[in-house]
Amino acid sequence: MGRVMKKVFVGVSVFALVLMGMFSGLKLMAWADGPTTYSTRFSIVIAEGTNPPSNYNVSWSLYASGSESGQLGDYLGVNGVSSNGKETEFSITTGTNCGDHMINGTEILLVQVQGAGLGVKLGDEDVTADYEAGVQIPLSELANSYAFTLYNPHAGGDQGGGQEGGNQSEEHHDIDFSGNVWFAWAGASDALCICKIANLRTLDSENHPIMNSIPVTDVKDIDTGEQLTIQNEKHYWLWESSQDFIFTDDSLTERAFASFTEFEAALTENEDVLRTYAIDPCGAIDGESTICTNGDRVFRATIYDSTDYQGMQFSINPDDYTYFPGWWEPIFFSNEVDLTGTTKDSPALYESFLLEPSAHFGSTDRSLSTITSVEPLDVPANAVSVTKNSDGTFDVVFNSNFYVAVEFKVTTTEDTYYVTIQRTCFRAHDTKGPNVTNPKVVAEFYYDGNETYSEYDVVATKYYSDGSTKLAILSPENTDSFGGTNLKCTSYVTDLDENLVGVAYMAVKAGTLDGTSFKGIQAGADTGYYFDISKRMIVY
Repeated sequence: MGRVMKKVFVGVSVFALVLMGMFSGLKLMAWADGPTTYSTRFSIVIAEGTNPPSNYNVSWSLYASGSESGQLGDYLGVNGVSSNGKETEFSITTGTNCGDHMINGTEILLVQVQGAGLGVKLGDEDVTADYEAGVQIPLSELANSYAFTLYNPHAGGDQGGGQEGGNQSEEHHDIDFSGNVWFAWAGASDALCICKIANLRTLDSENHPIMNSIPVTDVKDIDTGEQLTIQNEKHYWLWESSQDFIFTDDSLTERAFASFTEFEAALTENEDVLRTYAIDPCGAIDGESTICTNGDRVFRATIYDSTDYQGMQFSINPDDYTYFPGWWEPIFFSNEVDLTGTTKDSPALYESFLLEPSAHFGSTDRSLSTITSVEPLDVPANAVSVTKNSDGTFDVVFNSNFYVAVEFKVTTTEDTYYVTIQRTCFRAHDTKGPNVTNPKVVAEFYYDGNETYSEYDVVATKYYSDGSTKLAILSPENTDSFGGTNLKCTSYVTDLDENLVGVAYMAVKAGTLDGTSFKGIQAGADTGYYFDISKRMIVY
């Protein structure tokens, strides 16, 4: 699927979730003799120098007063960390009615926090158990008094989920992971193969995590000695505590599952099981020679085939960029691309930001050979400039935002490879999850921080299973939010019905579609950036 950059990274331990009423009384509109729309805005704030895990979520359910049996709606509030490393916001609005029930403020909002090893404090009181079960709040009482803090109860020690915390010395307070993980994969004839990988660590001494690398030759099944096939796509990274899940005894001789299929079914039975044992894969390097995870809680590892691996490594230093989008601050930000086995018709993918004029890269430390030349393909001669630096790295400058995807021929001392730099300014995700009755697709459009959302129209092309399409200009939500260095972002929501297979997004100058003259496209070739419903991601 190529390398897909997503959201947030840096530091360890504490972050805050603040529940704030947007308006006095939380009333957006009122009728003289009728119901009121109740609304509140949740703001997630990450404390300076800290790093939350990526798999907490906050959900809310609405019930009629007096009994949870009168459930009116169930919606996922937020899933994952914020999009900019500092703060993100999302809103809950009840509407004036739910079905035949008229909202009057006596209804109960059930707020639940599933924090993957995090604790919850309300003031100075630890209320972790309460919020895991869910706290009931009357709609009429939503206010700042419900502000609470999420914290890591194992900072400096066991990190939760089986992590063994490293010693936090005065020189390095930012060791987020130091310990062991299990790696499980589908072997021959659906066999469940398991390898223990020891002494992995993450150090953020320069605001960037270490990519732990393990040669594929070191990954062998603990019983059979079967070695990992690098192209095998059926695999899981598991926390150390997963030992009790995959074995029935401490001697590691009796496995709980007879096959990989049985193991996978049990692991994915529900999100709580998956969250307890598995390290969520987040893209990272992806190619013929690598199996990777960025993982949760700033854990990152790569298994690679040292006999044929050729990689390209882009700059991870924020100072090298004019625009540094929120989703680049990662735990999820992988700056390395596996070029192995690429061809002109099947290049590797590197995603960059549309407005960023340049890219800086070179060979990775593990590559078999050194990059000697980089040549843009199928674009006019002046569209892209390439400069080779004295240290063997390269700089590419895009001279026009018209070229949103440029393929490059990469020549090394041993072979020739291909990579496409895909330039984007859209992020998208769905809100599917347990008990979510009305899932949505949420797209975030990022633009220059000196501009406002009103200068653009975001156009969606909706694709349906019967082959039909519909075009719509989307309404903005959470407008002009902080989007990263020199950037703002605005979100756009599309209903996700069962016949929808994908949504393509493009941005045009405001008034282009309803005016008498074409004012210009900001982003999106053809129909735009396509979010695939089944893959739950933007694909190129």
